[in-house]
Amino acid sequence: MHSGRFYASILMVGMWLIVGLALSAFACGSGSFVGYSDKDIDVGGVGVPFIHLPTSPDSSLQCVQGAGGRYSHGGVSTMYDLDLDTSNILDEPLYAPVSGIAHVHTESSKRNFGYHVNIDLGNGTYVVIAHMSKIFVDDQSEIVEGQFIGYEGCTGSCTGDHVHIGLHKGDASEKAEFGRSVPAHYLIADHTASRGYKTLKSDKFVCGLKSFGDNVNGLFYSSALSTVMFHPNGTLVKTANNSKVYRINDGELVWIKNEHVFRSNNYSFNDVVVISEDEFGCYENSGALSGVGKFDAVFDMSGQLWLMVGGPRDVYRYRIAVHENEWDVVLATWGIYFDQEVPRSLRDSHVYFQDWQVRNGFAKFRDGSLVKENGKSTIYVISDGAAVPIRDWNTYLLLGFENRNVLTVNPGILNVIHQSVGNCGTLSLCLDTEAVVVCGGTFDGLNVTEVFVDSDSMHDSVRSDGSVIATKYQSGQSGVDNESISQRNQGLCNQDLCLVDLNNDGLRESLFMSDSLWKDDVLYRMPAYVYSEGNCFTGEITDFARFVTSLRVDGYYVIDFSRFNYGCSSRLTLVSSLGTDQCIPDTWMSNWNWWNTHDACSDGIQLCNLMNNGSEWEDWLISVSWNVETGLFPHGNGFISNDQL
Repeated sequence: MHSGRFYASILMVGMWLIVGLALSAFACGSGSFVGYSDKDIDVGGVGVPFIHLPTSPDSSLQCVQGAGGRYSHGGVSTMYDLDLDTSNILDEPLYAPVSGIAHVHTESSKRNFGYHVNIDLGNGTYVVIAHMSKIFVDDQSEIVEGQFIGYEGCTGSCTGDHVHIGLHKGDASEKAEFGRSVPAHYLIADHTASRGYKTLKSDKFVCGLKSFGDNVNGLFYSSALSTVMFHPNGTLVKTANNSKVYRINDGELVWIKNEHVFRSNNYSFNDVVVISEDEFGCYENSGALSGVGKFDAVFDMSGQLWLMVGGPRDVYRYRIAVHENEWDVVLATWGIYFDQEVPRSLRDSHVYFQDWQVRNGFAKFRDGSLVKENGKSTIYVISDGAAVPIRDWNTYLLLGFENRNVLTVNPGILNVIHQSVGNCGTLSLCLDTEAVVVCGGTFDGLNVTEVFVDSDSMHDSVRSDGSVIATKYQSGQSGVDNESISQRNQGLCNQDLCLVDLNNDGLRESLFMSDSLWKDDVLYRMPAYVYSEGNCFTGEITDFARFVTSLRVDGYYVIDFSRFNYGCSSRLTLVSSLGTDQCIPDTWMSNWNWWNTHDACSDGIQLCNLMNNGSEWEDWLISVSWNVETGLFPHGNGFISNDQL
């Protein structure tokens, strides 16, 4: 790393800020309606205590045009609406800021609000989210606050990517230019003025760009919205911008290598859930499923029905008895029983009964299946062999399950087939909204001893892809511990820099870096990149080096070195994901904002590495070494003054 790059760009901040913002700001729908008066807009906020911004709390967006903005917010359909600037390079996910019925408008990509969603609140008003590039919810579908709905963009009348939001009075089934913009209250965090959440009326937002002749530059705001960040094990997922389909196994993503593998494992594309890149970043990748799946069901001569998993060359092939109750539904979840086709009977001398290892117990509904009992409303998702109830309809919608097939069985069958069945009434193994908005997820009231009652049969179980079912729940974990990471690690770091054993295995694997040391506090809660030299990281601004704020613990960015299965060392700093031109930082650091370590290093700790970068000032970096066997160690020089160099 050439440290001079870290400073050269500071001199260019003014120029890049003007150019960058000018390229990515404005917009909006037509202001064609005239003749309204204040008495016409007194419905603003009726039945709506506040509206969220349609972004995750990890993002901080600048308001570039607010209520009455002179560029395009002077008309009836835009008067009290807001424009929030977004990247012109990245597709940034948008989430439903309120719950309601979605009316999707893609009639025009060139005029007015472009592609937009009107969320009908049922009281004569709706919330519009406009200028979207892609929309992932169906017209007239019910959506819930925090649900992933699409990407921001620049469709319609705009000069750069941004998100337009506002409360309108009118018919949500009509395009937003036919509605009337009315005042609204938003629940936001103002990162320029303060860090706490508060409600703010639409005309109180500070918006604008000096480079466009406004009196001020708009402030940066972030959302208090809880967005979906977790799906249970067994769920098939993909992101909208990538064709790869993954299966969530033990809180990690397993890539299903191609369509042949996908179909041979009897998966259905109807069951694939589109998730946001925010949620995608919550999971580690754990390889690929490349083996061809093989499943069969046969009766033996005694009349016992068996589920056969794996082919003759599969090391982990096995057979497991299928309970006589609802056997057809069990097999249907494995994709091998259709059109009332009765499984064949085979002699006991058949190779199936000789070479397929017997698993104890009975076959369960396949992980990822959705099941309900006849006459009851609760829907269960099968995860790690347990039947986990989905607490309410909002949670069900958040998970994106509204178009999934739900199998119905007779009452009591779940307890027969799945010894471990959750109960939301007793908060035992219950999947609720609070669980799915946590990165990594957690089940409310999880009693880990109840998850695998039949431990002899399940502990060494092997899935169809040959992977052993992890004992994450048995060891007291459900994506993350029941006790939050934040609570569990209070007091582990009481300074700006620390090396921490985050998972309590006796090995320090995590570097904690206080988020209070950003050069610009607007960057608080923003994702960051590790910029480094050494053989731990590449020294490039890539997703491999990206750390989202969901990995923060008690005000720290946490860099986990346990991902490296080899020894390495690294001199590093953090670079904001928000460049000075509002775009992703580039490799040459001409548009970066950096994590200022000077104060953190003033005590001369060995994590710090004061360097002479060839300029009139020096640069403090963090230096660490990682050993797979012994953990993370400080590797700096601890110098605190220039004359020590």
